[in-house]
Amino acid sequence: MTVRFFHTADLHLDSPFKGSYHLPHHVVQQLRESTFQAFEALVTYAVQEKPDFLLIVGDLYDGENRSLTAQYKFIQQLERLNDADIPVFMSYGNHDHLSGTWSRLPLPKNVYEFSKDVSSKSIMIRGQEVVIHGFSYEKRHISEPKIEDYPVKNDESIHIGTLHGSVDTDLEHAVYAPFTVQQLLKKQYDYWALGHIHKHQVLNEQPPVIYSGNIQGRHKNEQGEKGFYDVTIAPDGTTFEFEKTSVIRYESIQLDCAQVEDAMALLKLIDHHFESMREQIGATMVELTLVNCTHEFIQYFHETPLQEWESIIREQQSAFEPFIWLSKVQVLQDRLQFEDHELMQSIIEKIDAFDSKQLKEITADLIKQPKYMQLIEPMNEQHWQELKIDASLQLQRLLTGKVR
Repeated sequence: MTVRFFHTADLHLDSPFKGSYHLPHHVVQQLRESTFQAFEALVTYAVQEKPDFLLIVGDLYDGENRSLTAQYKFIQQLERLNDADIPVFMSYGNHDHLSGTWSRLPLPKNVYEFSKDVSSKSIMIRGQEVVIHGFSYEKRHISEPKIEDYPVKNDESIHIGTLHGSVDTDLEHAVYAPFTVQQLLKKQYDYWALGHIHKHQVLNEQPPVIYSGNIQGRHKNEQGEKGFYDVTIAPDGTTFEFEKTSVIRYESIQLDCAQVEDAMALLKLIDHHFESMREQIGATMVELTLVNCTHEFIQYFHETPLQEWESIIREQQSAFEPFIWLSKVQVLQDRLQFEDHELMQSIIEKIDAFDSKQLKEITADLIKQPKYMQLIEPMNEQHWQELKIDASLQLQRLLTGKVR
């Protein structure tokens, strides 16, 4: 007997998109609608494909106090699934835990919510029993393991575990409801549907242990395709396919400027690259790094501030849809050109040797300040590396005597 279901998590509906306050109004509006549109795309695909059920593994909403608007839009999509006879099994995570305060709107009859304790729900699909296990967060921080509360599979039913949490060795994210992959496998389930980590990834192939990631990137640290998994459990094994839902992508790209001869050539190169992104990806928030820049080329950016270059490029792209928004430009000079500058080489080497742990320690007090937490997104390893690059760029400007 074959059973097919969709595994999603981390919808983060009603995400405020921190740090977008300076963007044009139309871009901000599209960003704030993007999580709803991504979920709508998932539901549309489900109505077309008619899976046996849908799993939503935590953080449906971005905040503990769900707005009426977010609830209403979410329930509209659940009603579409109800009309298509698609059951939904969902849990709440650390962002939308059960201790929040909100005006609760009733859910359609096809929806099952997991409570604060690990529990199991059975469903019969064409004569095959499927048992789904899971729990919702009672409070925002659950640092203790919950995995031992999950029962071991002891019958011929298909067993699926849902868990919003993190591997206990994860150093990049705060640890919630920690577990090890080995602990999951000991339960002998046919599939583990994980939530909390926003990058889709397979922790174990067979039986599958999978993070679906979030359905829509929300800042520059959540780059690339976002979506959910279309899963089929059959007697001969389990297959899974990643399906895209994101309506706006976050991307960092590099352009090789070794052959760029003048400013117009650079603008044409950027325009060509952005047009390709528009056709292949759609709406995109882009961070652009110009690499292999010659000393002569660098002079363009000493004579004209980067902010002015950014304004020109944004204006160049403003007439086209879907939008490509340039978030940032940075310029990397060929390091070989600084080999004769002993001070430059020495400082760059020290910057390279500076690891993210040291940077986190230095900035810890600043980042914890409430007024900064409202404006900045969580910083991952990539973000710390970008800080080091920015430091190198500032050093280059200082040593050339051109600071703007």
